[in-house]
Amino acid sequence: MGYPPYFLLYGCHPFFGFDFADRMWDTLDWHTINSTEDLLALHMQQILRCNKKLVLALEQQKHVCQWAVDDFNCKHEHYLSSGSFIIGTWVLLHKTWLDSQMGNKGALCWTGPYIVHRQLCDTTYQLRELDGTVM
Repeated sequence: MGYPPYFLLYGCHPFFGFDFADRMWDTLDWHTINSTEDLLALHMQQILRCNKKLVLALEQQKHVCQWAVDDFNCKHEHYLSSGSFIIGTWVLLHKTWLDSQMGNKGALCWTGPYIVHRQLCDTTYQLRELDGTVM
């Protein structure tokens, strides 16, 4: 996103002992607080400054995520499939029922290979084993 977590939370960069003298321009005027109203006003300034940066960081994060998806699709476009398979295509079968079961983390959810025997619907296929046994 281009911003450290501290900056996104507080709207300013953290101050370290070695750079405190150089970073005084980045602080708000905390020493001018004399009342609760002054404190609230200063906190509102801090929140307003932070919200602008959060919107910018969110937009940048969306852009980086979309770039990563596009890059992945470009690199692996010859592996990706539209979901329609011709008869005789070798496929792996995903056991989706394992996804909703508790305690199956790390379970082997892919089986196969199988061969597409025939298409039943748009996204449903009848498979057969490599030895020809129809499932």
